[in-house]
Amino acid sequence: MPAAHRQKDRRKYRFRARFFLLLIIVILLAFAIVRVSMIPDGGSRDTSQASDSNIAGMDIMFAGDLVMHTSLLQASTSNGTCDISSDFRYIKKYIKNADIAVCDLETTFSGSTTGYPRFSSPSSVADSLAGVGFDLVGTANNHAYDYGHSGLMKTLRGLKAAGLKTAGTRGSADGKRFAMFTVDGVKVAVMPYTFATGSGSTTGLNGLEMGSDKQYVNYFTYSRSGAKKIANTEKAARKAGADIVIAYMHWGEEYTQVNSSQKTLVKRLLKESTIDAVIGSHPHVVQKYTTMTNSAGAKVPVYYAIGNLLSNQRSEILDHGTSTEEGALVDISIKYDKDKDRVKSLKTEAIPYWLDKYTDGKVKYRIIPLTGEYKNNEALKVSGHAAKAAKAKKDIYRRLGTDN
Repeated sequence: MPAAHRQKDRRKYRFRARFFLLLIIVILLAFAIVRVSMIPDGGSRDTSQASDSNIAGMDIMFAGDLVMHTSLLQASTSNGTCDISSDFRYIKKYIKNADIAVCDLETTFSGSTTGYPRFSSPSSVADSLAGVGFDLVGTANNHAYDYGHSGLMKTLRGLKAAGLKTAGTRGSADGKRFAMFTVDGVKVAVMPYTFATGSGSTTGLNGLEMGSDKQYVNYFTYSRSGAKKIANTEKAARKAGADIVIAYMHWGEEYTQVNSSQKTLVKRLLKESTIDAVIGSHPHVVQKYTTMTNSAGAKVPVYYAIGNLLSNQRSEILDHGTSTEEGALVDISIKYDKDKDRVKSLKTEAIPYWLDKYTDGKVKYRIIPLTGEYKNNEALKVSGHAAKAAKAKKDIYRRLGTDN
């Protein structure tokens, strides 16, 4: 090949090599510029990132009634100190993982230890509840006034000393009727309410007239005015900045399924409010789950009753089978769009559990979550009650009216 041709080919090769090298450099520079532009600078960010960051997610967990019978307290007392933490050993992971965990306390801290019909427990119970992960203790129930004004106030002080929020009763007449939490910039209000008996000066709880002390209690009657009172509390919570409002209702008739009074009240309540969810307690058994519509047209989950969390209402004592030993944690999973200021999605899940009681050196109570391989639970192996637990699981879903 002539030298001139070889020289020409070498020039072509060098040109191509330089061209491809330059092309690679340009591509790398372009990629670097894009990467830098996506890093937040305090004033702007990628739109897809902004969209994701403005969707707040949260889980709010509701548990049932803590009916503090003396036998339960005695089983949890050692060296003069009552600690019910062990009862939650297998279920506390659900409580601790929630952004907000709520329960209903059916006792007072009046300074003595008594059970049914007028409950009082050691204030160390509050420390146990805080330790297993509860954030809010609802105090609006028919046993809140078992030891009058003094018991009501001592209970509030005991719970707050343990670092717990309270709602349902309050230390002053003008105190808030709800508890407020902030999760990822979204404000959540929970408002516990209890049914009361009588009217006017005879309004009472558990057969005890409250007189002027009723001003410290969130109570209602099964009437239009009762629904209106609760709806007004929801409005007050919204005015205080609540983005989400949940009603925690102590209502219904013990040991039965849903009654007409509950149905009528919740229909009236949702017709007058934009409440996002309704969770019920008091009947000591699981009641049905349904959905209804609030005044804004949004679908609202209604759990009429979620059963006992802790109690000594046992099948061997009462004539109600295992129904008083059964319950469900209700997890409300919410995604909230902070840009549009609205709930993007709201889903619920009922986590069934059964309260086992057995003797292993001493009497023990253990709340057993009926999920996964629950029959391998170490407490069930010791007690030999796996068959009872399986029956309880079926019963819970039957009562809720859900298939699982």
